[in-house]
Amino acid sequence: MAEKIGRRFDYEPGFFNGIFSLAIAGGMLIPALLGFVAYYLGMEYVLVIPAFGSLAVLALMLLIVLAAKLLSSDEDAPPPAEDAAEAPKVMATGVGKNS
Repeated sequence: MAEKIGRRFDYEPGFFNGIFSLAIAGGMLIPALLGFVAYYLGMEYVLVIPAFGSLAVLALMLLIVLAAKLLSSDEDAPPPAEDAAEAPKVMATGVGKNS
């Protein structure tokens, strides 16, 4: 997993540490949350929590796809001119000129 993250981001040990810490905290807290919801609200509300989690993952995935498309379109664009005030250089050959 760290190799896949490393290809997208620069290597920063604190960044990787934060990602895995959040994943572990979520893995430990969500079962407890489901238990509390089942105890206080009933089993019919327990399935709502994973549904919200699935919608959050879907939204994040769509944002990642959108960002990838926006960034890939920037790579296809020509590089900006070094001096925007300078007119483009055109050869004056007269070829194709109707006199």
